[in-house]
Amino acid sequence: MKPNLKVVKTEQLIQKAFIKIVSQKSFSKLTVNAIITEAHISRGTFYLHYADKFDLLAHYESALLAGITTIFQRFPKPLSSDNPLRTNQNAFYQLFNYLSKNRELTNVLLQNPESDIVKRVKALIFNEIQLTGPSEKSADQLPIPEDYAREIIVQNILVIIVFWLNKTTPENPEVVFNIFLRSRQLSPIDLSRILSK
Repeated sequence: MKPNLKVVKTEQLIQKAFIKIVSQKSFSKLTVNAIITEAHISRGTFYLHYADKFDLLAHYESALLAGITTIFQRFPKPLSSDNPLRTNQNAFYQLFNYLSKNRELTNVLLQNPESDIVKRVKALIFNEIQLTGPSEKSADQLPIPEDYAREIIVQNILVIIVFWLNKTTPENPEVVFNIFLRSRQLSPIDLSRILSK
């Protein structure tokens, strides 16, 4: 069934207004009146789509998470550049590509203290991420506990995503994906050497 073009257009207007207002002010200062004024729609039209601004926020968060979940379900998740998998078949490449296409909305959500999107994305990546496999060493022989290792990996991914999306002119998805892959092989000492050059 073809989408209703009028509904699609209204959704685009609401999203554009949401992004602009939250970027310039904050979600706490966002009002339905501000949205309908910016989007040039009636109050009744807004309420046909959403109950209030919190319903709107929840809709955007759920849509973003659904997109990420679909990517992790469809594509394998190797973390190393040594993996022979084609770039466009890597879940993390697809993730960067998806976030790039939805950059403005994603950035607004990630920077919004009223949103729990960072926590939810972190939980999603935490559950989906594939480590190299269980260690043959016992827990007391590992360099650091497994839960710390997993947290470091997840935080590294999130830091790269947030930093990249927040740049005035972010790199294209393939470039940042390659930066991400290379970062998997670098220790803090390696990174400090890059900074000292």
